[in-house]
Amino acid sequence: MPKISLDESTLPSFEQRLQGITGDSQRKWGTMSASQVLAHLAQSLKMSLGELEGVEDRSNFLIRPIFKFIVRNFHFARNVKAPRIFFPESSGTLETERAEVLVLMRRFVEESGREPNRRAVSPIMGPTELSFWRLVNGKHLDHHLRQFGV
Repeated sequence: MPKISLDESTLPSFEQRLQGITGDSQRKWGTMSASQVLAHLAQSLKMSLGELEGVEDRSNFLIRPIFKFIVRNFHFARNVKAPRIFFPESSGTLETERAEVLVLMRRFVEESGREPNRRAVSPIMGPTELSFWRLVNGKHLDHHLRQFGV
């Protein structure tokens, strides 16, 4: 399976695909609307930057390597419920949500390039280096973009 990372080389493609989500976009699975998915993506990007409040490390020495193995080797599964912290109320229009995701993606690429060893906490992976968050974010973005057919 190809490694889908969010980095300088893939950012333009992710930006272009993100523009393909419209108010008329129909999801292929799940229950979130396009606007809700964008708010969800913004939350996860904030977490990977260490900027999401209320994130607790609930990982342990067994779960961390298993989850990281899954991220490295498989696509994200469909219809898996993430913790509630990842499902904020959509705070604005589709365009507002998209603009926030674009800004966060660009900041993440910049910061992960400058400080790849910096860590941000994940409830499942514990303190995780930004270099690994590149893979997590890339696969997560790809998962939800495919959910909306882009």
